[in-house]
Amino acid sequence: MRLRFKPGPEQRTALRAQLARLQQPTAVLGILRSVLAADFNPTVVIRAPQSVHSDRFVMRVQLRSNGGKERAYALKVLSDEFGERIWGHAQALAARRQPNHESLCLPSRSIPHERSLPTP
Repeated sequence: MRLRFKPGPEQRTALRAQLARLQQPTAVLGILRSVLAADFNPTVVIRAPQSVHSDRFVMRVQLRSNGGKERAYALKVLSDEFGERIWGHAQALAARRQPNHESLCLPSRSIPHERSLPTP
């Protein structure tokens, strides 16, 4: 990983704008649709920032359907393309891990244009 990354003013402004945009349920669903099962139709979206830094933030998202099914995600958003390197490392770890229910919690995909990594 990298140490002491300091984003520029434009990157910080863009990240704050992304955080503000993701306060809207439709924006969050727009990102998570690609990782949701086709038969899961969320009707309730609960969002809560968990960690906010100058170069990244993590938002917890809980989704609930009319049928009572629930899904929870951590949505990590970065100020630059570093998420692609994280995604590459996550893929390498996923290829080597043993299938069990107590393994690492890895991102399910990378969404480069959003600079985000959704993790179930």
